[in-house]
Amino acid sequence: MIKATPIVCFFASFFSYAGFITHIEVEDSSVVFSTDSMTPSTAACAADDKIAFRTVSLNTHQGRATYSLLVTALTKQHGIAVESANDCGDIDTIERAKKVSLTAATTSQSSEAHSIGVYKADGSSRVGTYIDFDRKTSVITYVDDEAKTELKTVAHAPSIYLYYSGLNCTGDLVVPDSMPNTMQLFNGKYYVADTNVKTRVQSRYNLNNHYCRGYGTSAFGTKLGEHPICGTGPCTIKQD
Repeated sequence: MIKATPIVCFFASFFSYAGFITHIEVEDSSVVFSTDSMTPSTAACAADDKIAFRTVSLNTHQGRATYSLLVTALTKQHGIAVESANDCGDIDTIERAKKVSLTAATTSQSSEAHSIGVYKADGSSRVGTYIDFDRKTSVITYVDDEAKTELKTVAHAPSIYLYYSGLNCTGDLVVPDSMPNTMQLFNGKYYVADTNVKTRVQSRYNLNNHYCRGYGTSAFGTKLGEHPICGTGPCTIKQD
């Protein structure tokens, strides 16, 4: 009986009963998560205030697949079982998860489980796996589908300003000729400079602070443009 006690504790650090995700966030290139049933880490490298968490790296194929599984579990309220690695290979102070698996679900539940993807404006061309969306800056963070290891970002609105040919943000949408590469998002479409049309800017609208101010300079007219990642309009986030 005395000898059995440390053996039980040893295996407890590797396995946890299935539970629901209570916390998930991205830190650098790793996902940090916890569940309501996860056994506190006994790994020597785990900090005292981090023993309730595990990590998954986004720099590996397995890690990105595991993140997709975690998102599925969170959105569909599936339980997950976690096998710990007893090391802190991703973040120095948090134990790494060696394996994560969904608990058994009914056939109907399984058919409804999806990961979260970032798609082009057409809604059918997948760009990558969704990581985060910053509502303040309208920047989407994702891992692309070309198996790159680094996190990538795409801005919902490439420019924080809309430029107008009239006062009080009226008239036509234009682009200052001093910034010919400016791309603007207006009514769900991207617009770029039409260098064949010369005009003037008389006002501009700040998309972050939502105010219109006078702004006088020469300009080009605009035409429909295409974002290098999202296409003719903003990327969308949806279940796969």
